[in-house]
Amino acid sequence: MANSLSRVKCLTVLLKNLIRCLVEPRMSTQGQFKMNHANQPDRLYLSSDDAIDVPIPTLLKGADQNSYNGFTINLQQPIIKCKGVQLASFVQTNTPGDGPCIPDYIASYIGFMYYKSATSITTVVGKTPTVIYLLASTAAPDLGTYANNNGYQNRYFSSYSDFVTALNNAAYDQGSGTPDVQFFYDSTTRKIFFAGTDPTKYYVPCGYDDPNVVALIPTLVGTLSPIPYGYTLNTRVGFNNRVTDLTQQKVGVTYINLASIALTFTNAIVPGGYPNLVRTTSVTLRTNFNYQSSINSKDNRDVLAVIPYSVPFLGVNNFQYTLNHYLTNVPETIQQITINMYDDAGQPLPMGNNVDTLIEIHCSYGGEQVVQ
Repeated sequence: MANSLSRVKCLTVLLKNLIRCLVEPRMSTQGQFKMNHANQPDRLYLSSDDAIDVPIPTLLKGADQNSYNGFTINLQQPIIKCKGVQLASFVQTNTPGDGPCIPDYIASYIGFMYYKSATSITTVVGKTPTVIYLLASTAAPDLGTYANNNGYQNRYFSSYSDFVTALNNAAYDQGSGTPDVQFFYDSTTRKIFFAGTDPTKYYVPCGYDDPNVVALIPTLVGTLSPIPYGYTLNTRVGFNNRVTDLTQQKVGVTYINLASIALTFTNAIVPGGYPNLVRTTSVTLRTNFNYQSSINSKDNRDVLAVIPYSVPFLGVNNFQYTLNHYLTNVPETIQQITINMYDDAGQPLPMGNNVDTLIEIHCSYGGEQVVQ
């Protein structure tokens, strides 16, 4: 009997020890898991509404505090031991229809350029382009005598005809009631015709890479960086030629009034291309936490993703990333996150302060932990 009791006691002790071995390490592992992974989220959700700063002012002339092109978020707890990040989703309301169809730096500062001469133009050497521009979308309305009810302000254009109306109003305003040039939308060819208004002068649109244009652009755009060479309003009208095509030049067509412009193939200069009222085809997201993980053709080395815009005006852009490819040159500790948005030309892409930007980022911590 004593031996039996002794064996039972031994078995009981062994059983307790076995239970302790099985239970205590498991509890310890769970506690360690909670401690190690509390600041290692698989998914990070960011909203521009939670930005800690006043929206970053755009670098455009006349820009105001009604818009932002980037925002900064301070996480309450830092992400630790991060090994990689990638964009998972991007949602933005009222994009790209909340602003003008054409960026202000194109429509209002670079403008539409052309040459005018009393004789037939044989060379552009030594010539200075004449510029027609729209009033910036961020500028105060023009209440001047020739402003034609502010009809030349850069804005959302509902049609090519609407765009042409603004161009003609701009020429009317800058000519103090006597425009030097005129535009006409031909609905058959869907092209915008151009002509001067002085029958004794020769006119020709400038090429976007014309050396005189290249020299003039930096003086028009102020502090913009990079300087948007090649982004003239001519290209948005449809004159896409790189160099000035002197074979296009024609004498002006007598101007009557804004309501009587009717240009033809015979008397007008017809562009080789078609008008373009698309604000930007994509938005480039650049951050402060993935430097040297990516590079684009503008030598930006902090690109998180390039997102195509595929929605109509006043729509909601909803982009879901389908690839599983992490950017690995990231700091191990991430707490302050800055997201900046740029357009096709590498210029800040302003959004109204009433536009929400929602971003989801996947985080990786190495090993076998991969977010699906």
